[in-house]
Amino acid sequence: MDLVKILKDSDFIEESVRIILFSIVSILLGIKDEGFGKKYQKKYILITYLVIALYVTLIGFSDMKNKINLFFLLFFINLLGGINISYESDNMMKGLGRFRLFIFKFFEWFYITKSYIFYICFFFIIIGDEIYTYLFYPFVESFNLNLSRKHVMIFNVFLFFYYHLFSNIIDIFGFIGFEDLKKIILDEIKKFNKNNELKNSILDYMGFIVYMEDKDYFERKGSLYNLKYMIKRKRKERLKNIESQTKLLIRNNKINFNKLNRGFSTIEQQVVRTQVMYRDSYSYKFRRKLFVECIYTPMFFKVFINQRKRYDFSYTIDRAKVDILKFYYNKILEYPSNEKELFEKMAMQSKNLNVNNYRYYFHNEFKCSEEYFKIRKILRRNFSD
Repeated sequence: MDLVKILKDSDFIEESVRIILFSIVSILLGIKDEGFGKKYQKKYILITYLVIALYVTLIGFSDMKNKINLFFLLFFINLLGGINISYESDNMMKGLGRFRLFIFKFFEWFYITKSYIFYICFFFIIIGDEIYTYLFYPFVESFNLNLSRKHVMIFNVFLFFYYHLFSNIIDIFGFIGFEDLKKIILDEIKKFNKNNELKNSILDYMGFIVYMEDKDYFERKGSLYNLKYMIKRKRKERLKNIESQTKLLIRNNKINFNKLNRGFSTIEQQVVRTQVMYRDSYSYKFRRKLFVECIYTPMFFKVFINQRKRYDFSYTIDRAKVDILKFYYNKILEYPSNEKELFEKMAMQSKNLNVNNYRYYFHNEFKCSEEYFKIRKILRRNFSD
């Protein structure tokens, strides 16, 4: 014990440990013989927890500097994972450019490997003194056990290691690449254009989808909502719900009024999340919302539009949005051929509106609104391929 204490107090051993840790992290970049599947992820998780265990054992948390060093060391390992997986980007992803590609791949690796568990482990190590004092110290005193704070920290690391490892084993979260999604979208747009011509009914149906699902679809140039549009939409919906409910009460209509409560999921997000995620992985709501909808979606559509512009200089954002709307109509709603089918398909997608509600909104609100003419004008101008 005295030798260990002497070594620990020396600057030499601290520098040696840092060299060892750096060597382990360097090895991480070289593990590529099985690609980036579960075997590679297992080694990545194992090495990261080995780094944490060595740091806790040999360096400890005697001051704030050591805690900050471990945090940045974990962050650095995550960066290496993102850099390493960047080499498996498809050609379309490379169109993001260096910085966006790095951000995309960093978060892809972060969520695929559930790397946030490392930081939860780090947090529990930081509060290790409090855990020891309030949970373990009474037992240590009562049974005269040789159990120190460091033992508790190491035990904590091993618990998180086994939890993280087995969580990764059963995890099926995943998604297809940009090129695959682009092919799916373009194929459906070709099918739509081949089987359809410009009709008033089609314009009405597609316009109604925009009105109900994403009212600011053509006003919003990006694929996500910002705070301004979120506040604006909620204010409009509150007034519209009061107005609609009043009309129904006055007319003594027997249709039950279900409050129109749109979420902030855009049409672009709905397209991406339904098409890119692996089968049975849609239930991972936390990662679906944060990565697939908020990172994958805007980055994909940025590259998608830029690529189309290279071959057609007249290709605008409005044309891109109409193309995505064609895909939504053809693939997600399975091409409804009349009003009844449209309302049924949309009701199946909705949590709180039924067929009668959609029928009411279509005939009594959408067709009487200012948006009806604005949306039809944009659709007509950008409908042809």
